[in-house]
Amino acid sequence: MRNEQIISKGVYSFSQVKDFITVSNYIMMHCGEKIALAIRFSNDTDHVFDSVSFYVIQLDALGKVIGKVRVDYTDMNFEPGTTYVSSTGIAVENACADFKIQFCEAYSEYYKYVVRKGKAIIYYDRNKAAELAGAFDNKSIPSVSVKRKEYGKAKLTAFIAVLAVIIIAVFNAFYLFHVYAELFKENTPPPVTAEIVAAEEEISLFGVEYAEI
Repeated sequence: MRNEQIISKGVYSFSQVKDFITVSNYIMMHCGEKIALAIRFSNDTDHVFDSVSFYVIQLDALGKVIGKVRVDYTDMNFEPGTTYVSSTGIAVENACADFKIQFCEAYSEYYKYVVRKGKAIIYYDRNKAAELAGAFDNKSIPSVSVKRKEYGKAKLTAFIAVLAVIIIAVFNAFYLFHVYAELFKENTPPPVTAEIVAAEEEISLFGVEYAEI
């Protein structure tokens, strides 16, 4: 690299969020007729970041904002305690003399990091989690969902069949109990009452033998 291509380099001078992704240093250089910015980021967390999105706010020599560009880094595998520099420079205005970084979001699997009031806040992203889970199912075990549905249907059918058998058995038992109760009732001799005893005594007084029919 020829020295005349470098415009400036140094350490990021603006305040940054602690325990998050920070800017270590940068190089600003000529790239043809344009100016390119290369930024070195540091991962100061305990998580591996898959993607990072941020704005580069461009400032002129007087500190006035002259432009703003969004940058999205994906498929990073940005591990804790390491640094990251994109192989592609960020194109900025020719009058850009300095810059600020404004983070939009960063993802570590299904956890989303955003910066609010100078602090990094972590959110659980349900859509991202569902997307990752769907990608895993489709690529690794595409037939799992089908097997689970068939197994659940078989269990339901078996349960209904067993329930029907139990209902029929209970109904038959109740019916047989009713039938036997009626038969027992018909074959049971009438109980001996006071009227029958008195009638027997009256018949014996007339010398008539009483024979039970």
